[in-house]
Amino acid sequence: MALFGFRDKLANKKDSVTGGVPKLKQGAVVMMIPQKLLEQSRDVIDISASDEPVQHNFIIPGLESGDVGIVGAPGGTGKSFLLLEIAMSVALGMTLIPGMTVDFVGPVRVLNFEEKRQSLKNRLIWICRYFGVDFPSDRLFVSSLSNSALRLVDVNGNVDDEYVSFLKNQAEGVSLLIIDPLRMCHMADENNAGAMAMLMQVLKNIGEETGAGVLVAHHSSKASILNGQGNVQQSVRGSSALVDAARLVITLSRPKNGESNLLELSWVKINSHPPIEPVTLMRVAGGVLVSAKLEHSIEIISSMKNNKKGDGRVARA
Repeated sequence: MALFGFRDKLANKKDSVTGGVPKLKQGAVVMMIPQKLLEQSRDVIDISASDEPVQHNFIIPGLESGDVGIVGAPGGTGKSFLLLEIAMSVALGMTLIPGMTVDFVGPVRVLNFEEKRQSLKNRLIWICRYFGVDFPSDRLFVSSLSNSALRLVDVNGNVDDEYVSFLKNQAEGVSLLIIDPLRMCHMADENNAGAMAMLMQVLKNIGEETGAGVLVAHHSSKASILNGQGNVQQSVRGSSALVDAARLVITLSRPKNGESNLLELSWVKINSHPPIEPVTLMRVAGGVLVSAKLEHSIEIISSMKNNKKGDGRVARA
């Protein structure tokens, strides 16, 4: 067979270069292969008859440790509120939003670059008040960085290591890192596929190195809003490299019938997880997003009051 002995060749392959790192020659150009890439290429997957598939450990449906997800929505629809409710759900180990099932409790870090501190505090108060829960101050860490910005990738598509180190530090020790919005994380053109692919790779690397899932807010394109197509993958603004690199893409959009108080929550891309049907949400006091089906909302509230501490749920290591 053509692959006979391939594994041994990978393990023993050496090129005549210093440091044991092979070089690729293209005419007069000599390129060094990154050590990490070389090591990963030699790590060939093998299985035995006794191996069993490992179950996915989702932080929220479709997002695991080390994954990057996107929440896309037009401005003013409530994506920041939605992200705070997701953060609260994970910190409490409770399902606050239909379809957004949470099966464990873990620490969450939220970095918001748009809202002022008091605005974020008001929203958290309304969420706790509506769902009848206590604020999990030992597991939910929300900061307003409204006068700041990250420059993970500069205008030329180059990575800034200082900003990367800062964000990695923020992700250490948490189950979920939420960044709102994505446009405050870079200086590059969002339609530049190379720059956006680099940005998503930086976020993925941070997630993999810290063990955190990374969820970012992003705006929908003007065309998708005007065409009433806010609930598809292509509605996310900028290069398709953003959606391509994400393991999870959720959209929040206004329904085509134009009812101003209703919003459609859609899982337009979800890897390694069964499909989830869209959910219709509505705004209530303070802007809190809840299921538009009143009876479902009442059931959730009753459940929250009877189970504030999330008993029976396993804390994430």
